[in-house]
Amino acid sequence: MQQHDHSILEERIQWLWPMYVEIAQRTLNLRAWTAARAAEKSCPLFTRQGALQNQSKGAVYIGGHTWTVALGNVGQLRRAESASSWTMERFSPDLMLIARQELGETPKVKRDAVAQLRTLLAEDLALKCPLDEEFLVKFLRCRKYRVKETLEVIRKYFHVRREYTDVYDNLLPSRILYDAIFRQNKLISILKQPDPQGRLIACCKLGVWNPDVCPLVEFLRAVVVSAEWTLLNQAFQIAGVVALVDMEELHLTHLLHYTPSEIRRVFKLVQECYPVRLRGIYVVNNPPVFQLLYALVKLVLKPKLQRRIHIIGRDYQKLHKLIPRERLPEEYDGTLEKYDYDDLERKLLSQENFFVELGSYGYQ
Repeated sequence: MQQHDHSILEERIQWLWPMYVEIAQRTLNLRAWTAARAAEKSCPLFTRQGALQNQSKGAVYIGGHTWTVALGNVGQLRRAESASSWTMERFSPDLMLIARQELGETPKVKRDAVAQLRTLLAEDLALKCPLDEEFLVKFLRCRKYRVKETLEVIRKYFHVRREYTDVYDNLLPSRILYDAIFRQNKLISILKQPDPQGRLIACCKLGVWNPDVCPLVEFLRAVVVSAEWTLLNQAFQIAGVVALVDMEELHLTHLLHYTPSEIRRVFKLVQECYPVRLRGIYVVNNPPVFQLLYALVKLVLKPKLQRRIHIIGRDYQKLHKLIPRERLPEEYDGTLEKYDYDDLERKLLSQENFFVELGSYGYQ
């Protein structure tokens, strides 16, 4: 095929593909399946493989497979792998109620929003983004299916991955300082049982961290890996997350490291760039110096998140009104059995390939 003809064909595919996708998604008819298979065999622009590459421009689900058009320097049709490894749960009636009442999620809303979001992402030629439903839906949920707002979150998500290279370069479970951060100093723990509202409970010990444990950026890398892994669970995409922030051992010297710029970028990730429904922040064991740190934090907090912060101190009875004792570790006057850091490490490492693939996307 001549280069001129090749370019014309690419233009026609770009123009016709959204209509073809819409028809195929709605009808799932045999003709669409046959056409896709025929295109695979006959057209040099199309191939069928096991992973997305280049710039994906559309997707259609036929015959149990995800077919995507990838049009870059050489456009190709590739089969995207199933995202079942990204964790699919059967929703409980309570969770379905939360999804419907709080997020406005219904099968039709989800289907239509995913289709609209794919179309908008296809127009951003500089961005290589996963187009599978599981990836897109977690962003749609965090913005209650407001498609244009969701698009902006996704763009910011990939922009910060390029901007904060110290955090995101080689960001893999196998490349974080797991022993120092998790097992030895217990800076991060993700509790096995959710709170009474079904929200994941994540514990973070900001006071225990110090430069002798690890560089601050390594602490942040571990937090991001934990967050990405948590967001693979659709139950917590819907119900959300609460953070138990322990300030025990916080000193003035921490303020040399918890600088305004570091605080700003952490909350930029939380508030603008990540598909997380942060439903509460419970601050415990906070010494007087915490007020200095909190004054800096409030400068970058949006009003909605400020309203969700509970300063508890050492009044664990107050904490137990938010999280029952049986769901808390003994150090917070709870009854939860000893935390299994080995199990968490295995779970994080089991998603190594997910992180490798995720690192291949972004702005080119």
